[in-house]
Amino acid sequence: MTYNLHIILRMEIERRLFNGEIEARDLPVAWNQWSKEILGFEPRNDAEGCLQDVHWSGGSFGYFPSYCLGNMMAAQLWYVVHQQYGDIEEDFRQGQFHRLLQWLRENIHIHGRKMDSLELVRSLTGEELSPRSLLRYLNDRYGSLYL
Repeated sequence: MTYNLHIILRMEIERRLFNGEIEARDLPVAWNQWSKEILGFEPRNDAEGCLQDVHWSGGSFGYFPSYCLGNMMAAQLWYVVHQQYGDIEEDFRQGQFHRLLQWLRENIHIHGRKMDSLELVRSLTGEELSPRSLLRYLNDRYGSLYL
């Protein structure tokens, strides 16, 4: 539920790090502060905070927003699949994934690199990439837990 907020947290810290607003030595404090502000909790230690994965220590910066974009794309495509197949989750509960795989083959895989991701989403959904479907999905999936 909070993964996209985690991405925003990382992106904000990276932006401030590269703008010179914070130094690398400030990452643990910055992470804890913004984790509390954005996610609503502070990690118990750096292993759960700024050192929770190898991205930064491995020199991987700047690509975290692509995860959020992928989540947005997946949500938009999910509702197209759902329109076509109805309650496809019932297939999943029964361990059946063939209808989804067939849809992916016929609508996504067949195109290869003929279109970029945004063009493909637009052609399949009739809409530009938007957070609306992701917000709808999160609300559909988890809203009852919080309302």
